[in-house]
Amino acid sequence: MLLREACFLAGTDARLWTLYGIQCWRMSRGDDARQALRQALWLRERAHDEPRARVLRRLLDAAESHLCPDSLRAA
Repeated sequence: MLLREACFLAGTDARLWTLYGIQCWRMSRGDDARQALRQALWLRERAHDEPRARVLRRLLDAAESHLCPDSLRAA
């Protein structure tokens, strides 16, 4: 829950939103995970950070497909 509070305090930090999303995903809180990853993606796209936005799109696709986060491999 500390990550969630940090996200709301520093609402424009895509990294925090990503960390919160992944943690929710690992805890089987799919709705919260997808919402947080969407927020992180929106922030990355707004900042024109295409490489990180591309990674977030892949994570979001995996979360929406209900894959296990531990089954993903780092690129």
